[in-house]
Amino acid sequence: MKNFDKSKSFGKLLFDVSIIITSVLIIRTYVASAYQVVGGSMCNTLNYFDKVCEMGKGDFLLVNKIGTKIQSLNRGDIIVFHPPGYEQESYIKRIIGLPGETVVIKGGKVSILNSAHPQGFLLTESYLSEENTNQTYLHNQHEEKSFIIPPNHYFVLGDNRQGSTDSRTCFDPLYNPTKCDNIESPFHFVESSQIEGKAQIIIWPLSEMKII
Repeated sequence: MKNFDKSKSFGKLLFDVSIIITSVLIIRTYVASAYQVVGGSMCNTLNYFDKVCEMGKGDFLLVNKIGTKIQSLNRGDIIVFHPPGYEQESYIKRIIGLPGETVVIKGGKVSILNSAHPQGFLLTESYLSEENTNQTYLHNQHEEKSFIIPPNHYFVLGDNRQGSTDSRTCFDPLYNPTKCDNIESPFHFVESSQIEGKAQIIIWPLSEMKII
């Protein structure tokens, strides 16, 4: 009967554990990760329970990270990102405007101008709740602004148009007028390198589980 070599067994265990930890870290960093939604900026799409908008911690999402690296992002995608000025925080919003487009906000409605539609088209947003439909206003409800999106940047809005800090205002934490009043300021937009991934599935609570 052979003697049991404890040192070799322990070494193999450490090797296996290191492989598992490394694999998990790689998956979480580059492939997919779970995020918990905090706040009500995406109601009624997210954090909406029993017809009430949850203002604290709510839905857990599976966020696809690798997809944003190998596929183009589309209008309507819900993304997790680090906004300019808040690099240590993660925000979640919906992509409304793509690189090179112009987003016009007027009378609570959103229009898009691009090479295919130089005269612009009114954005149909079927994902918005009734109370948020045609309620995309700026500081002043009578105000109108056109946001010209730079290359490699996106214009994002929360689905809770009456309760979301997003590209309409400014992501500058100090709300510097020099940065925020300029509609071409990069603080109004999300750069592609700041995007963590695309939200794809609500994984918890089970009653809310669905593909986004």
